[in-house]
Amino acid sequence: MSGIVKLKSPAGSTQKHNYSLLAAFFFPVLVCCIGFAATGVFPFGSRSALIIDGSKTASGIYTEGKFG
Repeated sequence: MSGIVKLKSPAGSTQKHNYSLLAAFFFPVLVCCIGFAATGVFPFGSRSALIIDGSKTASGIYTEGKFG
């Protein structure tokens, strides 16, 4: 015996677990979409979130001269 005990889940709990996983994925996506729409980030406007991130990340690399 390996010492691992398998517990049986109650009927319907697998379906509830699947709904929880879907909610855990789609809730943050919905929050990001609402935030992007409020600030006018693409696809809801002409601004881009990647430009802001790229300028903050790469500026330290280029100013310090550490390229690799």
